[in-house]
Amino acid sequence: MNPLSKKITSVSQQIGSAKLLVVTKNRSAEEIQEVILTGARYIGENKIQEILGKYNQSLFDELKKYEVELHFIGHLQSNKVNQAVRLCDAIQSVDSVELAEKINDAAKKENKIIKIFLQMNLTGEQQKFGIKEEQMPEIIEGINQLENIKLTGLMCMGKFGDEKITREAFRKCKNLAEKFHLPEVSMGMSDDYQIALEEGSTMVRLGSIIFE
Repeated sequence: MNPLSKKITSVSQQIGSAKLLVVTKNRSAEEIQEVILTGARYIGENKIQEILGKYNQSLFDELKKYEVELHFIGHLQSNKVNQAVRLCDAIQSVDSVELAEKINDAAKKENKIIKIFLQMNLTGEQQKFGIKEEQMPEIIEGINQLENIKLTGLMCMGKFGDEKITREAFRKCKNLAEKFHLPEVSMGMSDDYQIALEEGSTMVRLGSIIFE
């Protein structure tokens, strides 16, 4: 077993029933190929430009063959929506009804249903993107009118270096997902995924800990 396979196997055992999303930003097409062959079934990318540069038809064929979902997890600009919908299976960074409507229109043109997650901002950090708790009912009501997207879950980030605020944010995110009957809660990265798992994460987004 090569080092990457060992790492993915070890992390998969640690996280139990939660899904492992391997973050492959700044990683080569060869490394992504290796990740697929180790059995990872969720891959995350942050930039559309990077997906366009790295993923050729052969790599997309591999994703399809092994039923690997490609998730877009970075901030999505309006002018990149069409590409994101065409290239990805899920978009985890939806933070407004307007963006959801653009994604829905693009999905209609592609004749596909695309999964989305609402990106929450629950740490109170002004510089972070995301929806606040009080905005959720209105946003979910708007999204439920859209036919070509499937609202699958919530995504949130902790506050770097602050375990107390991170834990509170993760706990709130899990509670909100349950309140709105959303099955997936994508939270936890390499520095805080253990806290996220304790607070009920169903999907952790790990990059540096996999490749270090």
